[in-house]
Amino acid sequence: MSGRSGQEWLAGDQTDLGEDSKYRLRAAVHYTVGCLCEEVGVDKGTEFSKQTIAALAETTFRQCENFATDLELFAKHGKRTTVNTDDVKLLARRSKALVKLHFFRSCLS
Repeated sequence: MSGRSGQEWLAGDQTDLGEDSKYRLRAAVHYTVGCLCEEVGVDKGTEFSKQTIAALAETTFRQCENFATDLELFAKHGKRTTVNTDDVKLLARRSKALVKLHFFRSCLS
């Protein structure tokens, strides 16, 4: 990552991630969330409103910004300029949902 925070990197500026790229990234997240909602809706026999899909997409995008910032800070703390797998593992340990999922999966195997 560059010397900017994860949020600055995802939010972008004209030098690294222009407005067009930022728009396309948000649109890709929105599209993917919409596809997932459609798939879950078919499987569960329910529908998601456009507002719900938009809220989920925005929440997902913002969470990715937070992840990017945290990963960059972990790398900086380790006196590195590159994020590595140890940073990702540390990030996963900070997520209660991921810890529960890992525990659940380890109990099944």
